[in-house]
Amino acid sequence: MKLTIDEPEINIGVDGFEKCLLGRSEFGKQFTELVDKIDGPLVVALDGGWGSGKSVFLKMWTGAHKKDFDGKAKIIYFDAFEHDFLDDPLISLVSSLSDHFPQKSKGQKVVFGLKKAAAPLAKVALRVGLAVGTAGATEVLGVVGDEAIKTGANLADTEIANFWAKADGQIMAMKGFKKALEELTAGQNGESQKIVIIVDELDRCRPDYALAFLEVIKHFFAVPNVHFVLGVNLWSLENSVRARYGQGIEAADYLKKFIHLQVRLPSRNISGLGGSYTLLYFDRIFKQIDTTIDIIVALENCLTALEGTVEISLRDIERIYTKVVLLPEKFQRYQFGFQYSICTALLMSVLAPDIYNLIGNRKLTIHDVGKFFDFNKGGRFAKPDFSPENSGDDDRFRCLTYSLWHRILALPMDEDVQGLTEQAFGRFTRLSLDSFIQTLGEILEIWEMNDKPKVV
Repeated sequence: MKLTIDEPEINIGVDGFEKCLLGRSEFGKQFTELVDKIDGPLVVALDGGWGSGKSVFLKMWTGAHKKDFDGKAKIIYFDAFEHDFLDDPLISLVSSLSDHFPQKSKGQKVVFGLKKAAAPLAKVALRVGLAVGTAGATEVLGVVGDEAIKTGANLADTEIANFWAKADGQIMAMKGFKKALEELTAGQNGESQKIVIIVDELDRCRPDYALAFLEVIKHFFAVPNVHFVLGVNLWSLENSVRARYGQGIEAADYLKKFIHLQVRLPSRNISGLGGSYTLLYFDRIFKQIDTTIDIIVALENCLTALEGTVEISLRDIERIYTKVVLLPEKFQRYQFGFQYSICTALLMSVLAPDIYNLIGNRKLTIHDVGKFFDFNKGGRFAKPDFSPENSGDDDRFRCLTYSLWHRILALPMDEDVQGLTEQAFGRFTRLSLDSFIQTLGEILEIWEMNDKPKVV
C-alpha cells in the first residue's frame, strides 16, 4: 500500500482519457468542439482550484483531441512553470515550438523564421510586460517611442538616425513574426492549420513572468487560427496582478484584456450521471486501502454530508487518503462513536484546520461543529431535525454527528442524543473532551495541534 497517490504517467500528445479515473472524456470532447469551431485569435482560461486536476485533464486532452475526438487543430503543450526561471517568455515559448515540428519540415523552417524575428523583439517583449499597469495599455510602438523620448534630446543626428533605424527594425521584426505565424497556420492545399498552445501552471509562476506571458500572447500571437488554453486558477492569477500592480487594481477586469473566454473545470459529471468528482475519486482510490469497511463508510458519510458546504478538491481527497493509511491497526478496534468522531476530526484537520485546532486547545463548541457541518442556518445555530419524517441519509448522519460531539463536549443530553449515543463509546459512559483528545493522540500521534503539548 502506498502512502500517497501517484499522478498517472501520461505520454503527452499520445495518451487520451483511458487512464482517467473521473470520466472527464465527455468534457474533453466539448473542449475539442470549442477550439475547432473558432477561427479568430482565442485565449481560453480553463479555471479550476488548486488540486482540481487541471494539469492531468490538459495532458490527457492533448492526446485525446485528435486520437479520440478527431480534432483538427495541432496541440502544443507548454509548462510555463518549468520556464519561469527565464526572463523572457517570448523566447521560451518560441523555442518550445521547435520540438513540435519534424526536422526539415515546412513547420520547422517557419519556426526558424519565428526565432529570427523574435530575437530583436525579446527585450521589447519583456518591457511591454513590465510597462503595462503603470499608465494603461502601453503598446509595442509606445515602448519604442518612450525610449526615443528619454534618450533623443541629447543625441547627435547620426545617433538619432541609428536609434530610429533600430526601432524600425523592431517594427519590421514584429511584422515578420506575425507573418511567420500566419504561414505556420496556412497548412497545405489552401487549408488552414489551427494551432492550440496549452499553457499550463501559469498561476504558479512568478507574478512578473506570468503577466509578461499574457502580454506576449496579446501583442505577438494575436493572429487567426492561433489559440491559447491557459490552465489556471484565476483567483491565484488575480493575486499575481495585485502583487505586481497593487491591491487597488481591479484584477478580474485587468485579466479580461487578455482572456476571451473562461471555462470552469466541472466538479461533477457533466452527463448528469453519478455524483461529484471528489466522491467518485474517493471511491476509486480508497478501494486500494486494506482497512475495514466501517472506516470507509464513516468517511464517505462525512464527505457526503459536507458536500455543498465545504469546498473539497481532489488534492484534499489525496491528503485524507494519506492520513487514513497512517491510522494504526488499533483504530479498527474502537467503538463506532470514536471511529466516526475521529473521522470527522480527521476531515476537519484537512478541510478546516482552524476548527480542528480548537479541539487541541479545548475550545471547541457544538456551534463550531455545527459550522463545519452546516447546522448554522441564517447565522444562527440550529439543532438537526430528529423527526422520523426527516429520514434522508445526510440528515440521519447530521443527527448522529451532532449527538456524538454533543456527548464528547459533555453537554446536557435529551432523549434523542441519549438514544443515538447509548452504545457509541462503549465503557466511556461519561465521555469528556479530555478523554477524547487522549484517544485522538493515541490514534493519530502524527497530528499537530496548535498551542498544546503533545498528548501521550
